[in-house]
Amino acid sequence: MPNEKKDMKQAKPYDLKTEWRHFWPAFAIGFLLIPAAGTGLLVWAYYLKKLKTETCRITNTGISIIRWKLFSGETDISIPLHDLLSCRVESTRMQKRMGLGNIILQYVRDQRANHVMETILYGIADPEPVAALLEQAAASEKERREMRREIERNQPSYPCGVMERKNELVGLWQQGLLSEEEYRREAQKFQ
Repeated sequence: MPNEKKDMKQAKPYDLKTEWRHFWPAFAIGFLLIPAAGTGLLVWAYYLKKLKTETCRITNTGISIIRWKLFSGETDISIPLHDLLSCRVESTRMQKRMGLGNIILQYVRDQRANHVMETILYGIADPEPVAALLEQAAASEKERREMRREIERNQPSYPCGVMERKNELVGLWQQGLLSEEEYRREAQKFQ
């Protein structure tokens, strides 16, 4: 079990990037708009920036999504794996032909309010196995958290060794080796 914790901490994060093929219509329109006062170059620049900055990093405890938006800059969404409810894949016909798809993550944003949200990972290559692995990782993280809770529930509320010392003190008092006053004075140390 100690090796398992060591392996979990050393697990390398897995990065998912949006494939350039997802943006092919925008690049095609940009190419056609180049003669129109260079407007196409702006379209290309926008989608190249979007392509380079959109990243999804998956670790053994969560998912972090970094997105770039034109006026607000980068946004970061963090989803702990234990909050992930489901992953589903949706693809258009064209995306299926190119081997791409969108992974839709449904997760709980606020545990107390039970606020469920969705976010979409666009243009992921070969999305079905990725979605299956995400669901499997979420299930194992939920199981790990439940095991930790169970261990914490079974732990005594007092420090280790205190009960043994109390029992020894009671035993000494019952045998008459400690007076009533000495017993009370020592017993107060444990409260």
